[in-house]
Amino acid sequence: MKLAKDLETRDVESYLEKYEEEWSIHDKEKFHEMHDILSKNKCLNLCQLYQIALWKTKRSSKIVKHNPDEVVKGITELALKLTDERFKVRCLCVLKGIGIPRASAILAMYDPKRYGVIDVNAWYALTGKKKVSFNDEDWIYYLEQIRRLARKHAKTPREIDMALMKYGQKLMKKGEEVIR
Repeated sequence: MKLAKDLETRDVESYLEKYEEEWSIHDKEKFHEMHDILSKNKCLNLCQLYQIALWKTKRSSKIVKHNPDEVVKGITELALKLTDERFKVRCLCVLKGIGIPRASAILAMYDPKRYGVIDVNAWYALTGKKKVSFNDEDWIYYLEQIRRLARKHAKTPREIDMALMKYGQKLMKKGEEVIR
């Protein structure tokens, strides 16, 4: 198999269609609801942060509830104002229960034209390497790559990350080695 960088636009569109077909109505509605809230308020409250944490993964989501509401509002507001991508994600990761994947979900919900959600499957499709945790270096690399692919295929970074997730799932399911 090939890496995501070698996929044709028709392949990207096919994987994006598969993602859309399997994306539950509830998850899609939650994504758009949080996008609307973030676009309007430019911050999250604790309840909204918890909803995003659950949307990304149910694992360890209760930890998020240990953040004070005023801290969540202040941190998310500050993070969304920052221009440096590394500081933006690091700022969000200050919140309890928020790591790079959940921080990326917040950013993707805020601005899907600039961000995607980092995921183990998408990472595998992109790099050919299995990884279960991410650091800010990984995030910056991922962000650069999905933005590059978005330009190449005339898609948004969010659309690219959805296609990469489906492609990565296919590769993992088959246990295929990725050709570099």
